[in-house]
Amino acid sequence: MTLPQDPKERATTSSLLHGPLRLNFSGESARERAKGNRPDKVYRWSHEKNGTLASNVSRVKHVVHADNQDLILQDHNAFQGRGTLQAPLDFTKERIMKHLDARMTGPNPTPFISTTSRLALAEKKVKHLHDKTRKVPRCLVVTSLDISKIVPATLTANMTTTTNGHTTEHKDTDHIEEKVYDDLEIPIWVLFQDDYEGPAHERPDCEVNDVLDAGGIFWFSVNELKVSDLRVWAGDDHRGEWLAVSSIPKSLIVRAMPFDGMVLHTSKTAEVIQARGSPEPYLWNHDNVCWDHMPGHTKHSDLADYRPYRDSKFGDKRINDDAKIAAAMTENIMTNFKRFRRANIDDAVRPDAANDLDDAATRTPENMSIEVVITDPLLARHRFVLRPQDYES
Repeated sequence: MTLPQDPKERATTSSLLHGPLRLNFSGESARERAKGNRPDKVYRWSHEKNGTLASNVSRVKHVVHADNQDLILQDHNAFQGRGTLQAPLDFTKERIMKHLDARMTGPNPTPFISTTSRLALAEKKVKHLHDKTRKVPRCLVVTSLDISKIVPATLTANMTTTTNGHTTEHKDTDHIEEKVYDDLEIPIWVLFQDDYEGPAHERPDCEVNDVLDAGGIFWFSVNELKVSDLRVWAGDDHRGEWLAVSSIPKSLIVRAMPFDGMVLHTSKTAEVIQARGSPEPYLWNHDNVCWDHMPGHTKHSDLADYRPYRDSKFGDKRINDDAKIAAAMTENIMTNFKRFRRANIDDAVRPDAANDLDDAATRTPENMSIEVVITDPLLARHRFVLRPQDYES
C-alpha cells in the first residue's frame, strides 16, 4: 500500500483472498521452517474482561460482544475467539494487523487469539493489566500450551487489495483502486486432529476448508508474517507472538498459573490463592483450573496492603541488618582515608601511600583522623573521632 501524498487525503485498504486456498507441506519454505522455527510451548495471558472467552474464569464474567451476543464457550475449548472465521477475509494483512493493534477493538472482531513464546513477557502483560489498565481485571491467569505437534505449511492464493480514499474537502468523492496479487505465499501452521504417522512434509496437499472440516486448527507466527508476502507490520512487543485461529482446545494446556495481583503462582501448593483487589472474593480452584466465585469466603482485611504479602514471598528488600550497615560504614570510612592519602602523597613523608589498592586502604598509623557525626531525630547529635590506627589488626 502506498501512503497518500496529500495529508488531507484519507485512504483505507481491504484485502480478500480468492481462488482455492491451497496448503502445501512439502515445499522448501515449509521444510525449512520445520527445522526448529517453532517453540514447544507458548503462553496465553487472560482475564475476566478479555475479548477472548476463557475457561479459567466464570462464564458470568465473560464480556458480551455486540457483534456476537449469543457466543458460548464450547466445553472442549480453553480459549475461544469472538470473531467467526472467514478465511478469505481473515487471512489477510488488514485483519491480522487489526488484531495486533489494541486500539482497534470496534465492530467485526477477528478470530485470532494471541500467545507468546516468552513466559517473561506473559508475566509482564498480566502485571501491566492488573496495575495500569482501565479495565482493572482481577482474575488473571497465564496458561502454558503445548504446540509441539503443529505442522508447517504454505498457504497459496490470489489476493485482491482495494484502496478507498477521499480528501477532506470532497468526502463524497471516492478514489477506488484495485490491485491483484497472484500466487501469494503465506506461512501457516496446522494442528491436525488425525493420526497421521508419516513425516510432516509427506502430507498430501489440501485446502483450508479440508482442515477446518476435519476439526483442525490454524496457527500463525507473527515473526514469519512480518517477512512474508503479506508484510505484516508489528512492533517489538509482538516478537515471538503466535496467533491461534478461532479456538485453543483444553487438550493443549500444560499448566495454568494464576496471578493474584502480586505473584504468579507457577506450581500447585496448599496455599489459598485469592484475587487481590477484587471487589468480590474469587479463589483459584486447582482442580477445575479456574477462578471460583466464593461469596461466603471471608475476605482478608489486608488484601489492599500488598507489602506484608510481598514480604512473606520475597522478603523485605529494604531491610538491612546491623552487621551489613556496620560493614558498609567501615568500608566507606576506610575508602575516604585512602582517598585522602592518595590526594596528599609525599614520597618523603609517606612512601607507602602510592601503593594503596583500589579495594582497601593501607592501614598504617598516621598523624590524621576523621570526625564522624551521627544524627537521629530522636537522639542528640553524637560526635566521635576515628584514627587509622584504630583499625589496625
